Amino acid sequence: MAVPRAPRASSAGLDPPATAAAEASAPRAAAALRACVLCGASGPRFLFERFGYPIVRCRRCGLEYCGAVFPTAAILDYYSEGYFQGASDRRGYHDYEGDEPLVKRSLGHKLRLLERWVRPPGRLLDVGCATGYFMELAEARGWTAWGLEASAYAATGAARRGRRVAHGVTLAAFASGAFRAVTMWDVLEHLPDAVAALREVARVLEPGGVLGLSTGRVDSLLARLRGRRSRIYNPPQHLVFFSRHTLARALRETGFRVLAVGSDHKIVSLRYVLHLQSSLAPESWWRPVARRALRLPFNPALPVWIPDNMTVFAERRAA
Repeated sequence: MAVPRAPRASSAGLDPPATAAAEASAPRAAAALRACVLCGASGPRFLFERFGYPIVRCRRCGLEYCGAVFPTAAILDYYSEGYFQGASDRRGYHDYEGDEPLVKRSLGHKLRLLERWVRPPGRLLDVGCATGYFMELAEARGWTAWGLEASAYAATGAARRGRRVAHGVTLAAFASGAFRAVTMWDVLEHLPDAVAALREVARVLEPGGVLGLSTGRVDSLLARLRGRRSRIYNPPQHLVFFSRHTLARALRETGFRVLAVGSDHKIVSLRYVLHLQSSLAPESWWRPVARRALRLPFNPALPVWIPDNMTVFAERRAA
């Protein structure tokens, strides 16, 4: 199945949404807030602002999301090299390529979980594949792996590693029923219309195919304790904030049957934790401390349980 590389959208006249100018112009009036992507209701309830963007909750179905509207070009621009290499205004990774062994250990665990529900051989699509680490692990296990990546920087890196990757944010280039498995590890919350994305995933999965995903969980105890300071509320990187209930509804309405829901675990570097926490609290006393700690000569691996993230597996129902 030949998959053309998706054309890169033009960003002429658009600043990345993380710039101060864009944050200052984030819509606050109810009339300017976008409708719910889950049930279509307009007029969401305004909750608070985070990094200058409105966080809202649908009055009908309870889905929480960022009320601002983001052009596709702005989303593509946001995931630049800086997102993967420590830019503080991107609130991403300190050194994604440097952390490759740890990222692969975390993704290897997720691959083993996925294979409890669906086994190779077969075609697998990794949505949000970054530089292709999960694809490499899957190929080694007998899968024929494809990737989709919004970041031109990361997609180019995956292609250089010999991976089959399309650059963009849409699955339109992929044929219906082409895959036995689709994965979206920490991806769904980055998409402005996560429900439409799930509908497209169902289209490209064969009947009985399995979706594996991980995303934040706003109804978790940790997220409730942290409130508006929760790392889940991280626009313009995170745009949709699911609870277990709203995600189950989104999966059900897009053609899936939930197989399992669990918490999330990762192995991360100390520098990744320091970078992320300092980026999420730019005005805190903690930021200068963390920035100095980033210069320390040691960078140990940290096994982390993430109680405000959920890992979900779902089966595409037969039509």
